Amino acid sequence: MAVYGYYILFAVYGVFLLFTLFSYFLKPRPTGDATVGWALGIFYSAGLAGILLVALLLRSRPAIGFVVLCLPLVWLVLPLVRRKLKDLYARLPSATRIAPLLLRIENRTPAIVHVQLNCWFSTSSPHRASLYRTLDYIIAPRQSQNYQLTGYETGLLAAKSRYVSILLYECVMVDYEGHTYRKEIQPCMQFYEEPIESFGSGNYTLVIDGTKNTPAFEDEVVMLKERGDYGSGVF
Repeated sequence: MAVYGYYILFAVYGVFLLFTLFSYFLKPRPTGDATVGWALGIFYSAGLAGILLVALLLRSRPAIGFVVLCLPLVWLVLPLVRRKLKDLYARLPSATRIAPLLLRIENRTPAIVHVQLNCWFSTSSPHRASLYRTLDYIIAPRQSQNYQLTGYETGLLAAKSRYVSILLYECVMVDYEGHTYRKEIQPCMQFYEEPIESFGSGNYTLVIDGTKNTPAFEDEVVMLKERGDYGSGVF
């Protein structure tokens, strides 16, 4: 079995490496940010070539060669395993009992607002966090909405996350070639970071106040107005 696996993986890797090398020789070198992926591709191709060389030297011992050829597969599977473990952690009940969260969003502006609650999980680095899940809500102008979150969503906000970032985006209606569509203004109009303790009482109210918009958003609005590309914007 190991012998067949050795030759199959060797052939698959060899074909893939040849295809990659031909692509690098035939396609022009990219510019800008695309050069990062281009350089990483060279690095990974060199690593695969090294694996093939070691496996070739072990052709008289195909069982060991097969183990060597399996190393790239393990490297590919590890991120999937990490994601599955993170999903399992997110869905397990919290160690402390937390009441389901009632999220109330009050929009006191005349704008349509897209609200994002981003759940950031801890990583192996104490100075970094990774975005795990985003909860999205669209709030009509001068409207208030109550959202009864599930136990899973409550756990993410109140127990499992390292912290929660809240982003507010103004949405405008734009006419283009006879069609009307909703456009989100970037950058965000407001941004907050909340500790998870803020969501542990069973009630959390988010008030959208147009007087707290960021300077970056205000500069973007000025530019869009000058271009006549602000649609139904209200700021």
